[in-house]
Amino acid sequence: MLSVIVPIYKVEPYLRKCVDSIINQTYRDLEIILVDDGSPDNCGAICDEYANKDDRVKVIHKENGGLSSARNAGMDIAKGDYIAFVDSDDWLELDMYETLIGLAEKYDADIAEGSYRFYRPWKVENKVLEGNDTGDVRELNNIDTLKELYYGPQMFGGVAIMVWTKIYRASMLHNLRFSEGFIHEDVEFTPKAYYLANKVVKIEKTLYNYNIHLGTSSTSGMGANLLKVTSSIHVRKSLLDYFKNCEETWLSEYSERAYYNALINAYYESWNQRKSIEFYELSKEIFEVLKTNKERILKMCPDWKTRLFYFMPSGYCVCVKLLRKAKQLKYRLYVMITGKN
Repeated sequence: MLSVIVPIYKVEPYLRKCVDSIINQTYRDLEIILVDDGSPDNCGAICDEYANKDDRVKVIHKENGGLSSARNAGMDIAKGDYIAFVDSDDWLELDMYETLIGLAEKYDADIAEGSYRFYRPWKVENKVLEGNDTGDVRELNNIDTLKELYYGPQMFGGVAIMVWTKIYRASMLHNLRFSEGFIHEDVEFTPKAYYLANKVVKIEKTLYNYNIHLGTSSTSGMGANLLKVTSSIHVRKSLLDYFKNCEETWLSEYSERAYYNALINAYYESWNQRKSIEFYELSKEIFEVLKTNKERILKMCPDWKTRLFYFMPSGYCVCVKLLRKAKQLKYRLYVMITGKN
């Protein structure tokens, strides 16, 4: 049996399409766990409606705790041999789980994953982005999977950081949960899951439809920006601690560099919003950590940006700001000239 966990918050216009695509899967042995994360609209009632129609559907109603909290709540009651995650504003190809379960069983893999496509309704051109749909299948061990994750293609083609492209053997995840109170959950969860896996199998077949739209976030404004910055630090520190004593030296070193780069980027973000007392205080805390670890950071990250940061922190921030503005201007000019976005 496969347990499909769907965290739900303020997605009423999209929820039925999502749940219908799960209920109508060609693979029928499903436990569908709908987690109403304190949604203030009619999502909770829609969940109950599906539970009354299909005995495979279970509903959890809980206070709002965020995506990680909702996923964890689903994992805590899941009874399937495999676990999958679906975002409640997306939808699946109807053979997704039949395909992935078949791969997992054929290759005795702890993780099976497919490819995906992006829907971007506001785009004039390229509303849909998707990779090759060749049907090619690859087997990877845990270390090769992590190398591909970090050094391979960042969109399509390679293994993906997102949890919703995959199914996981439940026994592999018994001690692994999402960190609550933060975002960027997949960036922390997926590398740990890959490391735990004896084998990963990947098929180049589009199985998941990711719906990118605006205005559905449960947080916004300065508080959301602060959460993004603190989450980026948390994720990288968590992975650094997880892989610190790993026998694969490259993996521990990669995690350390990623953590230091996250700190420097978080300092820039905090400096850029330093009129806020919260960001001002955060920038001071980050700078103390960076100053304390200066020698190690310069050894691990000997690029010109890091050297500039330590020579003149404010100059580094101004430089990064100008580079980002130049990149935005380049994109706007491209749109004006070509009419494509």
